[in-house]
Order: sequence, then structure tokens, then C-alpha cells
Amino acid sequence: MLKKLKARFLLITMSLIAVVLLVIFSGIYFFMAQSEKNSSLNNMRNLAKADQFSFRHEPPMFQDPNYRPKPEMPRLGDDSFLVRISSSDEVIQIMPPFESQEQLAQIPTFVELAEAQDTMEGIILVNSTEVRFLKQMTDTGKVIVFSDRSQELNTLNRLLMICLLIGFLSFTLLFVITLYLAQWAIKPVAKAWEKQKQFVADASHELKTPLTVIATNTDVVLSNPFDYVENQSKWLHYIKTETERMTKLVNDLLYLAKVDDDEALLHQSEFNISEAFTNVCLPFESIIFESNKHFHMDITPDLLVYGDENRLKQLAIILLDNAIKNANEAGDIYFSLRRDASKNKLVFSVTNTGPGIPVEHHNKIFERFYRVDPSRARETGGYGLGLSIAKSIVTQHAGSIEVQSTLEGPTTFLVILPMK
Repeated sequence: MLKKLKARFLLITMSLIAVVLLVIFSGIYFFMAQSEKNSSLNNMRNLAKADQFSFRHEPPMFQDPNYRPKPEMPRLGDDSFLVRISSSDEVIQIMPPFESQEQLAQIPTFVELAEAQDTMEGIILVNSTEVRFLKQMTDTGKVIVFSDRSQELNTLNRLLMICLLIGFLSFTLLFVITLYLAQWAIKPVAKAWEKQKQFVADASHELKTPLTVIATNTDVVLSNPFDYVENQSKWLHYIKTETERMTKLVNDLLYLAKVDDDEALLHQSEFNISEAFTNVCLPFESIIFESNKHFHMDITPDLLVYGDENRLKQLAIILLDNAIKNANEAGDIYFSLRRDASKNKLVFSVTNTGPGIPVEHHNKIFERFYRVDPSRARETGGYGLGLSIAKSIVTQHAGSIEVQSTLEGPTTFLVILPMK
């Protein structure tokens, strides 16, 4: 799929680039062609209206060392000439005068081809050479100006070759750049795709266990259809427990999916987070005491924060639950909430003694379904989604979360949230 996506990206991008280059260079070419045409026609109109001319190369019969043409005189070059025709269609003047009889013999052909055209200006083909003509009516007849297009066509052909060369080089360079950009742009998609595949595989694996337990215990119950419910309560209890665990797993997955799609909306308001976290911690005191561990709570009173109260409570519950599961026997759990006045930040941490988290796992601990010790996770009933949800909640509140731990312990999860 990624290869097809990359190929489609390249195809669309290079097609757009090709269209843009084609428009640019076509515009340049047609602008220059029109400019050459207008320049030629303007010069021909000036020649048709003029009574005197200057010559780019003076004919021998006009050579005079003292002669200086006036600046305003239209210039007749080697590629242009004019023919004056009387009202009786007789050629009365050719400028510049031709010395070659062969050239003079072709004049009627030029005139005949030009007269055959219904337009006052156009292009004729004489001896495989394109010649532009312009007719101008006068009091005594008409003037026809002819201009050889060979130089103009050579200029346009050179321009065309330059445009093609630059266009090809530009297209090649942009293709290389686009290829690199496609590779760079596809990386997040590839990463997301791999995460999605892993997510589906992990979710399927985690769902398989409770479904297997439910199916097995259901078979046991069905194998004794006439037994009393009281005698079947153990199997029914197992089914209920696994159903509850699976419900929690599905709800967690749905929440993470909404976070990915930016659909997990926060209901934010200003509230007393000190009071909210105190209410969260109180029920955990008995749980921690019964698990033969010690709980230490240090909460600065009356701290206000702007956020989603329920989500931040969920964050505290996740980190406390994680600390209880991973603290050592007769270990300590520390819950701290304070304000960093210098940075106007809220600093919240949960610490537990006991075996720590190796450094190489610190960057992965917040990934979905990631567990440092899978066997221990099965014992404590975890799915590896809690810390991922915790990070999502912190991120939604524009905060940061990190783990501070060594292999010997203790382990601290540090959360920093902006104040109001």
C-alpha cells in the first residue's frame, strides 16, 4: 500500500510540475514569437509609409562617403524589401534595388503570391522559405513589404531548444527533489501504518484471552444444564470478571481511537485540582494498606487549574494504580502535587519503590500494549494501555509526562501541566 501511495504521490506531483513547466515555457515561447512578429510588422509598416530609407548595407549605386542617413529613416535590411505597385498593377519601384537578374525575376512571384492572399498581412512560402508580407494602400497604388522569416525562425528555434533543455533539466531536478520529499512525506504514514498493524495485532491478542476464558467457562456451565446456579457461580464469576476486563479494554481502545482522530473532546473549566486529587487518593489509602504497602500524600492546597476535571482524575488514578501494581512488598508510594511558581506550572508526580524500569524502556513505556515484563502484567491484569492513555490526557492539556527510574528503583512518573 505504501508503495502505491508513494507512486501516486510522485505521479500527481510530477504531473502538476510538468503542467506548470509547460505553461511557463509555452508562455515564454509564444510571448517571444508574438514579440518577434509585432516587431517585424511594426518595422514593415514604417517602411510602407516612408518615402526615404536607410540601408543596413548600402547598394553600390547609393554608396556616397558623405551620405549620412537620418535617424528616423526606416531601415531596409538584407532580409526585407518593398515593392511599389501603381494603380494599374505595374511595378514602379523596388527597394533596395536588386543587382541580380535572378533576384529581379522572382519579384513577380512574390507579388503574385501576396496578392493571392485576401488579408493585408500574412505569410507566403517562396522556394521553401517563409516570407512575411504587408500590404499598404497609397494614393498612387499600393506598397507591399516583404520580410524573410529565416532569422526570426532561427531565433525561435534556438529559444525552443533552450526551453526544452531547461525544461528537461528542471523536470529531472524536481523529480529527484520530489522523490526525496515523497520518501520524507511517506515516513509518518509508514510509521502510522506499522503502528496500526501492531495495534490491531495486539488488540486481537488481548481480546483473545478473555474471549477464550469466557468461552471455556460457558462450556463448563452448559455441560451441567440442570445444575443449580449456586453450584455454577464460580464459572459465572469468571465470565463476569473477564467480561468486565474486556469492557474496560474496549473502552480504552475507543478512547485512544478518538484521541487519534481528535474526537476526544475535553470539557474544560477552572477547578480546584488539590481537592480533586485528594478525593482520588482517599479511596486508594485502604487499597494500599491492604496490599501491605505505605502511602505518602503531599498535596499543596487550593491549587487551581484550567482543564478537564474527569480526565485529570483519570490520569491520577492510572498513575496510582500503576504504582500499586509495581511497588515492592511493604514498599512506599508517594503522591505529590505542587506549584512551580517560577514557571507557573503544576508539578504532579507519583513514585513507588521496588524494581525500576531499565533506561532502554523509558522511550517505549508510553506506547500502547507495551509492557516491560509481560508475565507480571498478566499477573496484575494489565493490558499496557494505561500509560498510553495517561500520556494522551497530558498531551491534550498541553503538558508533558516522563518517567524517571533506574533498574534498582524507585520509579517516578513526573507530570507538568500549565496553570490557568
